Amino acid sequence: MRWDRFFEDLEDQLDSEWEAERVALDSEAERLRLSRLPLRERLRALAADPAPPLSLTLADDRTLACRLTAVGVDWIGCTLLAGSARPELRAGHGAGAVIVPAEAIRELGMPEAERCASARGDGIPTRAGLSERMTLGFVLRDIARRRAAVTLQPAGRTHPHRDDRPRAGRSPRPGRARPR
Repeated sequence: MRWDRFFEDLEDQLDSEWEAERVALDSEAERLRLSRLPLRERLRALAADPAPPLSLTLADDRTLACRLTAVGVDWIGCTLLAGSARPELRAGHGAGAVIVPAEAIRELGMPEAERCASARGDGIPTRAGLSERMTLGFVLRDIARRRAAVTLQPAGRTHPHRDDRPRAGRSPRPGRARPR
């Protein structure tokens, strides 16, 4: 009778150790999976409609409160939330639209539920869209081609700019149309 309780106790200890080892292996496997999941894939999961509010801390210590709208190869597109930026970022057509190079992002903050959803990969489409294949250079060339007013903010300085140089196929002088 005493030996029966002794062996039952040993079986329970062995079962609990095996369970603890299984839990440790599962958590290690999950950590490994998360470490291999690229930031771009997690951001793609966050770009769904409606996108959650994010807090971006940039390399120059500026913080932007925004909603993710697009994810490219080496950039992200965001819409600034009210009160998140200085007035020069909010003026003009397309106010509040921000393109941030991925290498300029130092820290990304989001609510706990969205962080877990992005880690699970919820909402990640299997095929990448066109914007997810575009590089930052492609996006900047398109903005220049459209001659859109932009505000460049490298390292905390502000540079309002509109590229008004003539391009191939555009008339260099006002009033002179190109031949067709």
